[in-house]
Amino acid sequence: MNISSSFLEKTCSSLLQRTVNFIIKNKVIKKGKIELFVQRNFYLVFHILTENNKKEKFEIPIPYSLENHEEDGLIYFDYRFKTISKYYPESLNILQKIFEKNKKNNKFGDSILMIETIKNE
Repeated sequence: MNISSSFLEKTCSSLLQRTVNFIIKNKVIKKGKIELFVQRNFYLVFHILTENNKKEKFEIPIPYSLENHEEDGLIYFDYRFKTISKYYPESLNILQKIFEKNKKNNKFGDSILMIETIKNE
């Protein structure tokens, strides 16, 4: 899979040099200024400058779907099982069972990651 020239790449490019919050289930899991992003197989790797001026890499899976609400400064990366099983509803139960067994290892499973752009930065 290659995100080159895709809506996902354009959306991620719009975040460059902006300070953002990565939020899952109303909890900020990472915050910082995005300096660079790259695709590594089925993951996006964001190079972030944190509040403490530390450079970190933050790796997230490529989402099944995304929504960009540019006027509100919000981007939604959709990792819900109902999204990926949209055309194969019989796979939904299988995905849920697999996730239950590996729940501790996957904070993105069956959730939405919200990327919130911080204004005035």
